[in-house]
Amino acid sequence: MKALQFTVLRVFFVLTLFINSINPSSAATTQDTSVFDHYLKIQTSLAADDLESVKNASQTLATEIAKAPTKSLTASARKKLTPEVKALLASKDLESARKAFKPLSATLIDLNEAAKIAELKVAYCPMAKAKWLQKGTEIKNPYYGKSMLECGEIQEAQESQKPNGAKPAK
Repeated sequence: MKALQFTVLRVFFVLTLFINSINPSSAATTQDTSVFDHYLKIQTSLAADDLESVKNASQTLATEIAKAPTKSLTASARKKLTPEVKALLASKDLESARKAFKPLSATLIDLNEAAKIAELKVAYCPMAKAKWLQKGTEIKNPYYGKSMLECGEIQEAQESQKPNGAKPAK
């Protein structure tokens, strides 16, 4: 049994090396996805109306942005993201945190569409007139939290190319 497990792991490792050698840019690094992981913690915390968790995840995200290698996060992306995360950190309440979340979402949507770093869905809330990234297709609205948790829709690929706040096609 252990020999079979070892063989499976060895085949997986060889295939991973082979795939990365064909197209190394398609393999997202842990650093690349870490920024998105912390963003998702902010998104789910806002959906749960949890300001303390928003601030904790924002602090961690700020640290990740600062230490991200330049090949993962360009200087211009870092320059744009840093004040957006600082605005979240300065939030005194959920309303101001949600307002600060909009430009951060727009930047990360653009970054993810350009680099295809994370397999995330773009969701849109017509009430907030804003988009966000999330995992899965079950809407967890960060702009209205528990009061309108399921308000919104997952956008199709063509619609996700529209600027943040654009109304989806009907």
